[in-house]
Amino acid sequence: MPGVYLCYSQFPNLRCDLPDMKTSFFGLFCLIFIPVASSLAQSSNVMVRPPSSWVEPQSFDAAAVPPEGQGAGYYYLLVDQQDHAHLEEGYRHYAYKILTSQGLQDMSDVSFSFDPTYEQLTIHTLRIHRNGQVLEQMPNTFRTIQREQSMDRFIYDGTLTTVVNLNDVRVGDVIEYAYTRKGDNPVNHGHGVWYVSLTYSDPTESIFQRIVIPEKLPVFLHYANTDQKPTITTQPDQRTYTWSAAKVPGVVTEDRTPTWYTAFSSVTMTTFANWGEVVDWAKPLYTVKDADRKKLAAIASAQFRATTPEAYAEEVIRFVQDEVRYLGFETGLNSHMPHSPLEVYNQRFGDCKDKALLLTTLLNARGIEAYPMLVHTSELGQVSASAPSMYAFDHCVAQIKLKDSTFYIDATIRGQGGTFGQHYFPKYGKGLVIDGQSRDFVPLDKPQPYAIAETQTIDLDSIGGSANFTIRTVYTGGEADDARSQFYSSSRDEIQKRYLKFYGDTYPDIEVRQALGFTDQRDSNIVVIEEYYKIPKFWKPDENNPTVLQCDVSAQSIDSRISVSKFAQRTSPYRLTYPLNYTHTIVINVPEDWSIEHKGERIDRDQYAYQYSRRYADRKVVITTHYETKAASVPADQYQQYIDDHKEIRDNLWYSLTYDTNYTGQSVSSPTAAGVAWLAMAVAISLLLSVWIYRRYDPVPAYSSAWTRPIDGNLVYARYALFVTCILLVVQVFTHPYLFSGLLWLPALEDGQYGEAALYALYQVYGAILIPVAGMSMILFQRNRSSTPRVTSVFYAALAGMPLLTAVISFDQDPNGGGWSPGSLIFMLLLAGIWIGYFRQSTQVKRTFVNCLREE
Repeated sequence: MPGVYLCYSQFPNLRCDLPDMKTSFFGLFCLIFIPVASSLAQSSNVMVRPPSSWVEPQSFDAAAVPPEGQGAGYYYLLVDQQDHAHLEEGYRHYAYKILTSQGLQDMSDVSFSFDPTYEQLTIHTLRIHRNGQVLEQMPNTFRTIQREQSMDRFIYDGTLTTVVNLNDVRVGDVIEYAYTRKGDNPVNHGHGVWYVSLTYSDPTESIFQRIVIPEKLPVFLHYANTDQKPTITTQPDQRTYTWSAAKVPGVVTEDRTPTWYTAFSSVTMTTFANWGEVVDWAKPLYTVKDADRKKLAAIASAQFRATTPEAYAEEVIRFVQDEVRYLGFETGLNSHMPHSPLEVYNQRFGDCKDKALLLTTLLNARGIEAYPMLVHTSELGQVSASAPSMYAFDHCVAQIKLKDSTFYIDATIRGQGGTFGQHYFPKYGKGLVIDGQSRDFVPLDKPQPYAIAETQTIDLDSIGGSANFTIRTVYTGGEADDARSQFYSSSRDEIQKRYLKFYGDTYPDIEVRQALGFTDQRDSNIVVIEEYYKIPKFWKPDENNPTVLQCDVSAQSIDSRISVSKFAQRTSPYRLTYPLNYTHTIVINVPEDWSIEHKGERIDRDQYAYQYSRRYADRKVVITTHYETKAASVPADQYQQYIDDHKEIRDNLWYSLTYDTNYTGQSVSSPTAAGVAWLAMAVAISLLLSVWIYRRYDPVPAYSSAWTRPIDGNLVYARYALFVTCILLVVQVFTHPYLFSGLLWLPALEDGQYGEAALYALYQVYGAILIPVAGMSMILFQRNRSSTPRVTSVFYAALAGMPLLTAVISFDQDPNGGGWSPGSLIFMLLLAGIWIGYFRQSTQVKRTFVNCLREE
């Protein structure tokens, strides 16, 4: 069954995790098996005798089988958990049937864990039921070992485990055992918290939960995924709460479920009415003796010489974080009560609560207001929704108040960057300040710097040749703390090898070109890592067309953080990597002109945001991907959208450059017969059309030629603008890199992408075909012809039309305007709008351009 105990003394200790910790082989050996002296098995900590008289015996049906489809390796026939608060006893009684050989392997050993500093273990029953027979398995002596399961996190809780290896267990056997743990952790000071499970991950034939408490003890019930009320009976001086259930199906959990979310049904009974009472309970535990305060104040005065409060705080923070190592002995009282800060200072080690109390005490010595604060590292702000309890937390940090500002410090973060007031504080969501006055949580929602900006630069020496691959990654805030910790705990060679393997999955022949670079700007909390590689075989033939070479690039670092299942049927929230703020840029310097389709995409949801851009200019391809999580999880009813979005995102994380060797020696801007022919034909059509308009188009003017007036006033500026526009057009046309090339649109035409081919073909010649129109407009303008206003308006409309057309067509792929910068696009539209409006509405224009062709 799940390792959840009803007894209030069996909840997890207050602990905190440290990243990137390594466990030696010897450490692993000790973790698994640290034998305790054999005499301990015969001590008063482990006894064999019947259960206490207050226990209500429960039976089970040995013939019961699990419902169809729910059977696994074993089946629990009985879960019987009873607690007596006044006697400080927790009785456990289990029976389960072995169904398969795998169940035989997994469930043939029985273990009992207890804390010898305040608990006594009594074993009542240990037997096998087989074909109506009862086979007793109680040994004469017990093997007790010390299994420090948190040793790899530098936490020692002193828990002992009594292990019994059952003999001759067979498939079909029913194993039954019962025991009692007596004793309450003295740190509880009369408070109690009981956790009642009404469902488990395994199907269960029968569940019986019973709690006996003093009649006058106030308790409060908190329900999760159930409305099953207890049966309450009252006897002299005691109340009994009982829950029972039969044939309870197992709960199938889903992967990547947030810690705060549970699919199980349970009831929590607590003696705490609210979180203020938890503060009142904790305050004495974090109270420092006056004598110790005075000694630490004297030590602080001699050791820390900073003159300003800010500088002093920074000096103390770095001392506690960097010079007091993380190591916790959390037995008995010290599961929740910190050691004396003077003791922690002298021994130079402590766990999270030890370091937090030392930090706040040293700050108090200089008159800086500071308090320990309890948090839960993974439940974020959801911790406030749980039942008030001392067991709701797994970490302790510090709150600091200085000059009307409040700051938070995690004293367990080694080598943290930033100066006072600028340190990164993890997203713990909410915290309970142990100041003796707080009655509720404080929000920890201040924006924190936490970002990675990675730039990959790929220099291609030639088509089909090698590539120099350079990566520069800038870590900011919390990401810088993580990167710094990596370099403080591993050698450069080890890190280089790890990085090389990461990229080697994509480029098998990658090799180091230059040693790894590491720059630590600790005060600003920025870490810069630079990597230098060479990829000898960067190009590969296309599998379907050997004449086409291709090379692949990708945002691997983002890809490794956002992988997602395609299975959308989900009932629980989906946990995200949070926080995450990653900007990934790929810069490819190509050896010749290239045809690159510009593209841009944006996705913005409540839980995550994504932006993508691919652009090309001056033989440089720039692909930028930004991904950010804005919440810790995605609701189940939005998971399908999350899958769809991330499929689109992942499709953009990889990009291939292709090169057709049939065009060897020709860049995209190289002249081609098709390109020259198309240009000549388009210009000829434009020239013929312009001549036809000049000779045939003769609209009736608004006024008689008798009212004609010379070109003056605003028309002088109009003529000048038209002249300058014509000159710029000519310059633009003859500097157009694709003027004589058909390689922009020929590949699209061959692939059957006719719309794209037409757009590229028009892009090649559109400036050239406007030159005859521009010349005709200038001649008509000088001759005051009546066709001038309309022809000039058409010219300006066509001039702005191509940028506008490409922007509209490409908007779904490139919000920046399909290759035109926003500034140039706006300028062209304003220029066209002003002069088109002027030529169509101005009375001066109508009275000036009145000469008709037929009158010449």
